[in-house]
Amino acid sequence: MQTHKAFSAQKRSLFAPPHVLCLAVLCALAPISAHTEEAQRTTRDLHADFFVNSALRSGVYNELVFSNVNGESKKLSQLDWEARPLLYCGGGASIYWKLLETHIYGAGFFPFEKSIGIMQDSDWEDYTVKNKYSESDNFFGRGFLFSARAGARIPFRSFSIFPYCAAEWEFMSFYAQGITKQYSEAGTSYTEAPKVTVAKYDGKDVISYRRETFFTWLGMEAAYTHKERARISAGFSAAPWCRIDSIDNHLLRSVHFYDSMEEIFCAWRVNAHIKHRITKCLWLDGGAAFTWLNELRGNTASNSSGEDDAYSRSRSESGASAHYADFSLSVLFRPF
Repeated sequence: MQTHKAFSAQKRSLFAPPHVLCLAVLCALAPISAHTEEAQRTTRDLHADFFVNSALRSGVYNELVFSNVNGESKKLSQLDWEARPLLYCGGGASIYWKLLETHIYGAGFFPFEKSIGIMQDSDWEDYTVKNKYSESDNFFGRGFLFSARAGARIPFRSFSIFPYCAAEWEFMSFYAQGITKQYSEAGTSYTEAPKVTVAKYDGKDVISYRRETFFTWLGMEAAYTHKERARISAGFSAAPWCRIDSIDNHLLRSVHFYDSMEEIFCAWRVNAHIKHRITKCLWLDGGAAFTWLNELRGNTASNSSGEDDAYSRSRSESGASAHYADFSLSVLFRPF
C-alpha cells in the first residue's frame, strides 16, 4: 500500500526558471531610445521604499473530487468556501537600482467577524445528478501571504513598461459549523428535497480545510507618470507554474483527506494602481487586483487515524480552484 505524509511531497525549487531570469536580465540591458532627465538620473540612483498597507479580499476557494469512469473524469463532490470579505494588513520594501526593481511583501489575514460566508457541499449521484447539497457557516481560521517580485522598468519619456517575474506563497484555513441539508431520493435533484437544519450540529465544527498555494508569475506592467507627482499603472500576469497542497478534515466521519496538485499556466491576474505623492518622502497608493485560479488536478489520499499519520493513496482525483478580488490602500515612505 502506498502511503503519504501530510504536506511531505517532494520539495520544488523556489527559484524562478532560468528563462525567467534571463528575461529580466535582457530587459535590464535593453537599449533605451528615449530618456528624460529624470529617467537618466534614475539609472544612476540607488533608493528604497518602505510601505504598509491594508486590503480587502472577497472571493471563493473551491475543492473538488473526481473519479475516472471508463477513461473519463467525472465529478463526485465539490466544496465551495466563501471568503467575503477578509481584511489583511502587511508591509514590505522596494529596492531600486538603475533600471532594476525588487519588491518584497508579507501580510496576515483578519476577518471582520468570524463568519465570512457559507460553505457549500455538493455531491453527485452516478456522476450525473446532483442529489446532495448542504450549507454550513464558514468561519475563518488563519491566513498569511508572502511575495517577491523582480524586474526592469524601461522608461519612454513619461511612460514606462515593467516586465517582471514573481513568486507568491499563501496559506488559508477555514472551518465549517452546522448543517442545513437537502438530500433527495435516488435519481432526483436536491432541489426536490426540503431544506432541513440538523439541530444537533448547530455550532459544532463539521469540516475544516487548510490550503497552501505557491504561485510563480510572469507579468507586464505599463505606467504613466505625471510630473513626478502621480503615477497610473495597469498590468497583467500569468502563472507558468502553480502548486496546491491541502488537508480536508471531515470531523463527523473522522476522515482526513490530503490533496496535492500542480499545473502550468493555470492562473491569471489583472491589476491597476494609482499612486500620488503627498510630500517629498511620502506617497499614497490605491490598487485593485483580480485573480483567477483555474482548476488544478492531482492526487488525493486519506486516513481515519489522524491528519499527521500516514495516508493511503486513493483512486479518486483531487481538484482545486479559486477566484477573488483584492482592493488595497498603501502608504509608502522613501527615506532617501
